[in-house]
This record gives sequence, structure tokens and C-alpha cells, in this order.
Amino acid sequence: MLSGLKAACETAIEWFDNNLMKANPDKFNFMVLSPFRNETKNVYTLRIADVILTSVLQAPLLGITFDTELSFRPHVLNLIKSANFQLHTLKRLCGFVDTRTKLTILKAFIRSNFTYCCHIWCFTSVTLKDRIERLQYRGLRYAYNDYDSDYYILLDRAGMDSIELLIQKAILIDIYKALNNIGATYLKEFFTLSKNSARRNDLVVPRVDSSTYGIHSLRYHGAKLWAALPRRAKRATSLDDFKAALVNFKGIKCKCAMCR
Repeated sequence: MLSGLKAACETAIEWFDNNLMKANPDKFNFMVLSPFRNETKNVYTLRIADVILTSVLQAPLLGITFDTELSFRPHVLNLIKSANFQLHTLKRLCGFVDTRTKLTILKAFIRSNFTYCCHIWCFTSVTLKDRIERLQYRGLRYAYNDYDSDYYILLDRAGMDSIELLIQKAILIDIYKALNNIGATYLKEFFTLSKNSARRNDLVVPRVDSSTYGIHSLRYHGAKLWAALPRRAKRATSLDDFKAALVNFKGIKCKCAMCR
């Protein structure tokens, strides 16, 4: 594994040299991912261009913090921390702006933390998911100056979805795009339509033998979500029609041991 990684890095450095560019090996990072957790916790070293690199347990990539266990706990904790600071700002504004403005800030400034690349980290622990929902609950309480009503009552009042449901709808929209060739082409590789005539519009649910790399995967969870959709949504002829059909979708609850 390490020899292959070293060869790939040397090829990349050679490409830089051939194109009159200079790579900076001091900024190189590498991480070991494996279904065997004892392997991911070991420290590995790699020598590239006279620089010795040491494997890391987590690293940022395109705005997402990846960790060796693919739990995305460090990333979600960073999201929670950012949203928490923003909620404090919203609270300070409570006496100066109206409810509509506070809801706009909540949706655009705070809630948006949890929509970027949510397909990747949405399989994090149920404890962190609950913390995210509590953050949105706090924001709604500040917006309405209502500290007594239930979370779901405030959601209905604002016409908003829970973060969990928001993420499920985002996944379904991308599945629709993939199946209708209007999304990223690589996404189509994750989903396969059933060949059973009785379930023509359903997706094949893959067999899995683990939770971390099976049940908590986009391929499996996406197929389960798609199966829960009404037929009208699956047969939508345009993306706008599909989004309209999702308005009344209530989502599904995870039944794995961790979420129960």
C-alpha cells in the first residue's frame, strides 16, 4: 500500500516538474482508511522527495474533515461549533429585528451549515444528530421568542423541515437527478433500478454485512429512502414536479441498533 502511494506521489511531483510547477511536499498529508480499525490507528511514515511524512488521523478536503474511521465526528463538531456562534449572534439581534428577518437569518446563515455535502457526513452518530436538531430548535425559539412550544410545533409554524428530513430530501433529489441523467454522472453508479416488473420504479437494495460500511452508506440508505416515496413522486416528469411531490414527504426513521 505504502509503495503504491509513494509511486503515485512521485508521479504527481514529476507532472509538476514537467509543467514548470513546484510541488511543496511539506504540505502533503496522507491518511490510512481500512475496515479494520486497529490498522487506522497505527502511525505510518512515507518518504517523498526527501521529506518524511507521517500519517494523520484526520484531514480537511474540499471543506469536509475526513477521519480514519469515516465517522465524520470532527467535521460535525466543527459544524456545531460554527452554528453555535452564529446562534449567539441571532440571539443578540432578537430585540432589533422582526420574526421574518430572524427566520431568514436562521435559514440562510445558520441552517446552511448542515446542507453542504450533507450526503457524506449524514451517517454520523445519533448523538450528534440530536445536537444539530437542538441547535435549530434554539434558533426557532429565538426567532419566535417562544420558549415553551415543542420543536415540531415551531417547525410547522415556520414551514420548515427538521435537519434530518432536509438531508433526506436532498439525497432523494440527487437520486432523481442521477436516474434521469441530469445530475453528476458518477452518482448513477450508486443506484440501480429494479428489473422486477412489480417494482419497476424502485431501486435495488444492496446486501450488506456491516453497519459502518453497509447500512450507513448512500447506496443502501438512498434505496431505502426511494422505496418510501409515493409512486407519484417516482414518476415525476420534471425536477420541479419531483420537488413539489416531496413537500408532503415525512421521511423515514432509521431502525438500526444505534438509532433505536
